[in-house]
Amino acid sequence: MKPLSIKAALAAFGIGAGAMAIAYIFPVGLMLMPALLAFAGTGVAMRNAEDAVKAVASDVTTADNNHDGVAEAIEKFILD
Repeated sequence: MKPLSIKAALAAFGIGAGAMAIAYIFPVGLMLMPALLAFAGTGVAMRNAEDAVKAVASDVTTADNNHDGVAEAIEKFILD
């Protein structure tokens, strides 16, 4: 089975990119992110993510989003 991108996952739920951006900025994002990570199959949370997000993530970075956490995830899951 081919992995879905976030864009494809959002489309499957009928959620546009604009709605996702708003959900991320406002508190509803905290309710939506765990569901998206669980749906994605492989979800990576930053070290400083909310506990609800980390609980459903496949992996949690050792760095937070302000200290190269995204780079850490890219190196681990894409470049290695």
